[in-house]
Amino acid sequence: LERVDQMEAARQAGSAPPAGAPEVNAPAADASKPAPGAAAPAPEESQTWQEQLREEARAGDSGIDLGSPALTQRVRRALENPDLVLYKIQDAASKYSFLLAPISLPFIALLFLWKRGLTLYDHVVFALYSLSFASLLFIAVVVAVETPWLGWAVPFLLGLGLPVHTYFHLKGAYALGWWSALWRSLFMLIFALISLAIFVVIIFFMGLLG
Repeated sequence: LERVDQMEAARQAGSAPPAGAPEVNAPAADASKPAPGAAAPAPEESQTWQEQLREEARAGDSGIDLGSPALTQRVRRALENPDLVLYKIQDAASKYSFLLAPISLPFIALLFLWKRGLTLYDHVVFALYSLSFASLLFIAVVVAVETPWLGWAVPFLLGLGLPVHTYFHLKGAYALGWWSALWRSLFMLIFALISLAIFVVIIFFMGLLG
């Protein structure tokens, strides 16, 4: 008992145990727990959408079927490099943004089909001014999103900016009454969404097949 007491006292004091004292083995460290000061194992990284899309395109599981085997195969080969496809889509959108004007012209002309004294030139000018304002509005929304203290302005810009501008633009450009400008503004916003959807589809396929 005296030797055990001496060994315990020596262990607590940090000194070596006395000679002849029996050895007491420390409990083995748990292998499942990292050693003190050791870096924790890095968590497994999940696949990015580019890697997932690339694997699906190579395996033929992307679910794309355009009716033409040659066209479908060409799109699948393009999707094997998603970053390049995204760059081509962005480049095509910046180069061919003027297509929004001719795409929207038939819809604008439809709203004034029975109104005399209007020509296609009038609709082209109206479309270009509307697209210019939409571009400035888009820039303002991006700036508001990137600026923390301007985040509150995004709903107002999106919900009021374009409708209010469309109403006053129609009313002033075509010398309309308030009712004629109001119902035309409603249809103009619907036609704008349709034109934008057509433009996005065109740009998407230009990026994939370009």
